[in-house]
Amino acid sequence: MKKIGLFLLSSVVVVSFISCASTPDAESMAKMEKAKQLFEQRADVAKAKEGVALFQEIIEKNPQYTPAFELLSRLTVYLCMDLASNKKTAMEAYEYMGVAGEVTDAWLKFEPNSGPANFWKAYSAAAAKDIKTALIYGEKAIEIDPNYLNGSPYTMMGYLKGVLPPFLGGDLEAAYKYLDKAMEAAPDNLMIHRIKALLLVNEAKAAAKKAMVHLQFVVESPPMKGWGPEARRDKAVAKKLLGGYGKGLKVLAK
Repeated sequence: MKKIGLFLLSSVVVVSFISCASTPDAESMAKMEKAKQLFEQRADVAKAKEGVALFQEIIEKNPQYTPAFELLSRLTVYLCMDLASNKKTAMEAYEYMGVAGEVTDAWLKFEPNSGPANFWKAYSAAAAKDIKTALIYGEKAIEIDPNYLNGSPYTMMGYLKGVLPPFLGGDLEAAYKYLDKAMEAAPDNLMIHRIKALLLVNEAKAAAKKAMVHLQFVVESPPMKGWGPEARRDKAVAKKLLGGYGKGLKVLAK
């Protein structure tokens, strides 16, 4: 795969500073239309890769053409995550992860206050498990344009805040607030519902583990002295709960 190197992108951006507002020529625009079609067909990995290569050609000739940077950022992140989900292509995902980082870095050099540029930088960093960078740029994207791409900055920050431990910046209460805002912007977005369900399931798992500990303690422990009648009632209720919900609790507690 043809890759964009950091040096190449940095050099081209500097050289083209004076002509940053120029409109791409007819050949580049024709390539852009083709690249957009390939982007729409990104479920086909081969077409997605072809689209990446074509967007790269457009950027090399038009180093500050924002639409190409935006779709290339989105496409490389998509490929990175799609390939990472399959063990056979997991290693290849790292290549696109690197390209996504390079592309978003180059984009930010000429549009540092762009909501989309900051969002895709955050997303590419999250894909690379660079959590600190992802949170920094994610928060900036929300400050600039929280409703970009159907509230995607809210969605991403909701996910990160929800799955990270507190010492890495996780905050479940903040996560749900972000996701609720994302849902206001795009109530039909399946990703938001999927992420919220994941967080709720994680909470349910934690609660199930705690419930199993307490129920087992009640069933297995002797009553305190003088509390025999009450203990019989407590044990009966605990056994009933284990009978009715035991299997479900055990599955969740795994």
